[in-house]
Amino acid sequence: MSKALNLRKPVADAVRQLAQKALAATAENLRQVSAGSNVHASRRDLKRLRSLLRLIRPGLSAPDFKTADRRLKAAGDLLAGARRMEALSLAVTRLGLPPQHEAHLQAVVVHHFASTHTPDQLAASAADALVIVESLRKSVKAWRLPRRDRGFCIEGMRSCYASARRNLRDALETGSAETLHEARKDVIHTLHHLDMLNGIWPAMMPVWVSELTQLREALGDFNDLDELQSLVRGEGEVKVVQAAFKARGAALLDVVREKSAVLFAEKPTAFARRIGAMWQEAAD
Repeated sequence: MSKALNLRKPVADAVRQLAQKALAATAENLRQVSAGSNVHASRRDLKRLRSLLRLIRPGLSAPDFKTADRRLKAAGDLLAGARRMEALSLAVTRLGLPPQHEAHLQAVVVHHFASTHTPDQLAASAADALVIVESLRKSVKAWRLPRRDRGFCIEGMRSCYASARRNLRDALETGSAETLHEARKDVIHTLHHLDMLNGIWPAMMPVWVSELTQLREALGDFNDLDELQSLVRGEGEVKVVQAAFKARGAALLDVVREKSAVLFAEKPTAFARRIGAMWQEAAD
C-alpha cells in the first residue's frame, strides 16, 4: 500500500484514494488478527488515518471530522490492551535490571494484562474494530473537500507542528510526563504528514521522517516507562530498580531534547511556508 499522496491527482481525490487504501489495508490486517498477529499493523494504519484526518481537518466539515476521528479512536482502543502488554514488557527489558528483578517486573506486567486480554478477547475486539473500519470505508466517499487548493492541508500540517513544538518546549521545561505524551501525539501526526508528502522532495523526506521516527520512539519509550513505573509502584521500591528507572528516563529525555531542538526549531509559519514552497515546486 502506498503511504504517500498522489501529487498528480487533485488534492481531494488524492486524499480519498489514500484514505481508502489505508482503510482497506487495515481491514485486511484485522481479518488476520489471531492471538496477536497483525495487531501492530492494524494500530499503525489506524494512527496514520487519524493523522490524515488532521492533515485535512481545515477543509473537512466539523461533523465529518469528529465522526471519523471518534470511530478510528474507538477501533484503536479495542486493540490497545494487547499492544500495551507487549510495550511494557519491552520497557522492562530495556531497564537492564539484574535477572531476578527483571523477571519479577515481567511477572507483574503479565499478571496485570493477561487476564483481560486473552486470544479470544483479542479476536472479538478485532472483529468489532473491523465493523468500524468497514463503516468508514463507505463514508470517505462522501467527504467534501476543496478539490485543488492544497492550502487546507498545509494549515493542517502547521497546526499539528505548532502543537508538537509548544508541548515539547513546555514538557522539557516542566518535566511533565503528561505534556510529553501530548507532544508525542502531534509528533506522530507531523511524522505521518511528511511521510504522506514524500513526493514533494523524495531525496530529503525519508531523512526527515527517519529523524522524527527517532524522536517518536524516544517519546514512546518515555511514555511506556512512565506507565510501567505507575504499574509497578508498589514493586519498584528496591534501590536498583529505582536507579534503573531514573537512568533510563534521563537518557530518553536527552534524546528528546536533542532531536526536538533541531526538528522543531522553525516557527510554525516558516515551516508551513517551506512545505508550501516545496509542494508548489513538485507540482509545477
